[in-house]
Amino acid sequence: MALLAIAPHVLVAAVGMILFGFGWVTAASVTQGAAQMAAPGWVRSRALAIFQLAFNFALACGTFFWGWIGTTVGLTEALLASAGTGLVLAVLARGFDIDSASDAPAPPPEIVEPAPAPEAVAPELVGVVREARNRVLETQAYRIDPADQDAFLSAMAEVREVRGRIGATDWQLFEDVAHAEGWLEAWTVQNWTDHLREAVRLSDADRAILARALAFHRGPPMPPRRYLAFPPHRLHGG
Repeated sequence: MALLAIAPHVLVAAVGMILFGFGWVTAASVTQGAAQMAAPGWVRSRALAIFQLAFNFALACGTFFWGWIGTTVGLTEALLASAGTGLVLAVLARGFDIDSASDAPAPPPEIVEPAPAPEAVAPELVGVVREARNRVLETQAYRIDPADQDAFLSAMAEVREVRGRIGATDWQLFEDVAHAEGWLEAWTVQNWTDHLREAVRLSDADRAILARALAFHRGPPMPPRRYLAFPPHRLHGG
């Protein structure tokens, strides 16, 4: 853009436009590829759609803005300002990493333990859950030392984010009013298929967060429980 702004001849301007074209296509391709690779496979299409929406919105806004600058102060000045802005932003962008979330430090080895597995589906319900399209409620009970409550609640704030990322449509933490150490985490997913997909949607960082929260539990392991929503029309035998 700077070369195009100061070009004394059309051939010099043509060289600038060719370089800009190569740069534009390369940057757009690399950025879109990075957006796809940074997202987990199960949500990649959704992440790419959000990326394209933001990219095209910024492109439209930039078109109006730089057009207004060119009309106001002149085309040469607008191109020089745009080139300078691009250089500054390119330098600033080197301080950010699209994969930084996946580089979160793992918790100490002593608290990274496999979560207790839920009970197997009852034999008489195996056929039901395979065809189920109703919501699924999942719960995880905790027995927490009151002295650890603040740290536990901080950990559960991260757990809430994890549950949402892997498909939960609702999440709530309940406190036992009769026992100060009793807590119950409950969340719902859209259907049984989404419940089965939760395990494959967890990243290593997500598993570390869940393990960190579960490490506050005191006493025998308490496996998570799963409840399939009962169809209202069957309440009266219909």
